[in-house]
Amino acid sequence: MTGRTIDSLLLDETFIDFCLNPDSIHKEKWSAVQALHPEEEHIFEEAKQLINLLGPILPAAEVQQEVQKLRLHVSMLQERKVSSEPSTVFVDKHGRLGRKRIQRILMATAACVIIALGVGWLLYPSKDIPPVMAFVISTKTGERRTYMLPDGSEVILNSNSSISFENNFGGKERRVHLSGEAFFKVSKDATRPFIVS
Repeated sequence: MTGRTIDSLLLDETFIDFCLNPDSIHKEKWSAVQALHPEEEHIFEEAKQLINLLGPILPAAEVQQEVQKLRLHVSMLQERKVSSEPSTVFVDKHGRLGRKRIQRILMATAACVIIALGVGWLLYPSKDIPPVMAFVISTKTGERRTYMLPDGSEVILNSNSSISFENNFGGKERRVHLSGEAFFKVSKDATRPFIVS
């Protein structure tokens, strides 16, 4: 056995000419080679079939193009076989990272971000976030307004000022957020202090 392969036959121009041209100048050579190596008959036949599949359908110029593509493909396959060193980066034929590799990188990054956020949330508990204010009362420039709060306290808002507070001061304290100037007459409630911030 000579170690001849289908790939090597597809790369041999004399064999291609032998398969495509009945009057080939290489007919004697390849007939003799086949006669000397009957054990490789299946290799010759498969290579002939591949070449003949392209021949009757395509013009000669296109056959040559397809043969070139086959040669390129075969040489790439041979290079992969020759390379014994495992590849550390997976790139596609355009020189970009492979799709699966990118997906793995993105998944690992997302997992790291989620873990970091979880650790941060556990190690640094959030400070009391001020409640969302349900009511806002404001005055325009030159306007003064008097308003009664839900707990019975009275507020006189000066010009260009505003206050905001929760409905019924829900919670342990009565908190009012003030922007500008105001006067408060606070109703007494020892269990819930009145806080202006």
